[in-house]
Amino acid sequence: MKKLLALLLFLSLPAWGQVPHVTQPFRYFWDEATPNVTNVAGAIQVNHFELQIDAGPFSVIGIPAGSTPSTVLGFTTFAFQADPALALGTHTFTIKTCSGATLGVGCSTTVPFSFVLDPAAPPSAQRLGVGV
Repeated sequence: MKKLLALLLFLSLPAWGQVPHVTQPFRYFWDEATPNVTNVAGAIQVNHFELQIDAGPFSVIGIPAGSTPSTVLGFTTFAFQADPALALGTHTFTIKTCSGATLGVGCSTTVPFSFVLDPAAPPSAQRLGVGV
């Protein structure tokens, strides 16, 4: 199974290397190779995805509806609504792509993705520009 690219998208992405901050409501986003989710002959097909928050157990989340073409050629982007009761603070999420029908069977796991859940959105730049 091709490696799964996991990422969390926000209204404004932070500079590379910084942990992104989000506010509720938000969704987890990740990419999967399109042939793995469209019944292409010869490709290992995804039966379901599993989601882990922090060090908790993995939970089956199925294949979320409303997938969209990814900005990465040959991939599809999936999204899953976050739990509105998630506590404020630093968290991680990890996605498993599974070809088996049972929890944890035939799965490929992503690297955990860190983020910070804040009570309010961080301030945005009010004026941008370049000059001499």
